[in-house]
Amino acid sequence: SASGKLSLVAVSIIAVVGVLLALLGRVAHLNLENPVPLRWSDAFFSGNSQVAAVGLNPVLFLYDTLKVGQSQFDEAQVRKHYPLIADYLGVDTPDAQSLNFIRSQGVQPYRLAGERPPNVIFVMLESLGTSAVGAYGNPLNPTPNLDKLASQSWFFKHFYVPVTGTAKTVWASISGVPDVTRQETATRNPLITRQHTLINAFEGYQKFYMIGGNAGWANINALIRQSIDGVQLYEERHWRSPRVDVWGISDLDLFKEGDQLLRAVPKDQPFFAYLQTSGNHRPFTIPRHNDGFQVKDVTLEHVQAAGSRSVEQYNAVRLLDYNIGRLMDIAKTGGWYDNSIFVFFGDHNTRISQIPHMAPAFEQLGLESNNVPLLIHAPGLAPRVIEEAVGLADLLPTVAGMAGMPFRNGALGRDIQQPAPEGERVVPLVLREGTFPVIGGVTRHFLLQMQHDGSSPTLHDLASPSPRENVAAQHPEEFQRLQGLTRGLHESARLMLFSNVRE
Repeated sequence: SASGKLSLVAVSIIAVVGVLLALLGRVAHLNLENPVPLRWSDAFFSGNSQVAAVGLNPVLFLYDTLKVGQSQFDEAQVRKHYPLIADYLGVDTPDAQSLNFIRSQGVQPYRLAGERPPNVIFVMLESLGTSAVGAYGNPLNPTPNLDKLASQSWFFKHFYVPVTGTAKTVWASISGVPDVTRQETATRNPLITRQHTLINAFEGYQKFYMIGGNAGWANINALIRQSIDGVQLYEERHWRSPRVDVWGISDLDLFKEGDQLLRAVPKDQPFFAYLQTSGNHRPFTIPRHNDGFQVKDVTLEHVQAAGSRSVEQYNAVRLLDYNIGRLMDIAKTGGWYDNSIFVFFGDHNTRISQIPHMAPAFEQLGLESNNVPLLIHAPGLAPRVIEEAVGLADLLPTVAGMAGMPFRNGALGRDIQQPAPEGERVVPLVLREGTFPVIGGVTRHFLLQMQHDGSSPTLHDLASPSPRENVAAQHPEEFQRLQGLTRGLHESARLMLFSNVRE
């Protein structure tokens, strides 16, 4: 009968919708234009593990837990290198038995003067390596705004992220621990996402995390919500601006809407804002509304000669730089520029063609992936060029020292205004990821690389025209020094992924 057929159709439609919802795993915040399935991080919206347990799928949770495995660090190696690493970090009361890495730093005499503590704005520059920036040698003038800022800021010539990948950079910039996990990313391990972060040392601050798209990718929202006390996380569903591509709203719209939030903070209260950009990423969308940005019509050969793999990629870097210029104008107009510390840093380099304008070591040794720009800018901060190697984990301790915040730190970063006990500063790197990674220790002048187990160590001169040559025999003391630090820092970071977890 006709009614029977209609009933069958209705039941079929309901069944199909039900199956689709089951596959997504959610009925709230569906965002049909850009659907994201339920992830375990969504269950951690409250920061309460008991509440989260109600929302978790026990089968998937068990699968994730088993996949993570048990052998996550080598305690014997951590103990072997503990005296060296405790000295490197300046641990207050070294204890080789408990493997204590805690040290405290009080208010420093070099804090920036002001009636109240300064605002702090972290701006993560998506897929921006030093090879794409004029101040670091790119000949095509793609970044006039960042270049101008470099001359007015602390300009870091040798700044490195420890591992490449956006989620891994978000992790280390918040936790201070390099993401040296050997399975995907640390953010995907539900057992360790509640990390200690020095952002919480900024007491009395309003805290914001702003991203134009969905914060559920790689489960970074679990790290953000569980680690940063009182954080206000704004993502795609909170913005009024139209979505321009899969990454959400444009960076310019993110800055403009973020400005409205920051203007609303009481003038006598400081804020900490983390702005995560995304425009310098495939598909390299140029939004229709971009405050007058003009695409540059150049040849493919022209841009490929200076690192870009396409004209679209080159213009995306130019757009990112243009938007940074607009951000500074917006901050000044909004009244929150004068008492703020701005921290601009790349999350990793993008894919490159060739970079003849950089020292051969960066391309031949793979350092171009980890070598990213860093500028720290504040109206009261005298411009300075920092030549020593500095790592991503050093950002929060350095800015806390600048802002006059006392803190207690059990992670790997250090305030770079404090002397380095090891002499020439060393930054740990992962040069090739995987189950058996290649690890490194980089200074201003050298790179020490070795297999994950310490075998096959080689030393490389970063200024050499033939950087692949092993110069260990010519520099035996530096070779020995960097072997211990490289292995010790890597193994200590593996342990810290777990020891830095909050109760």
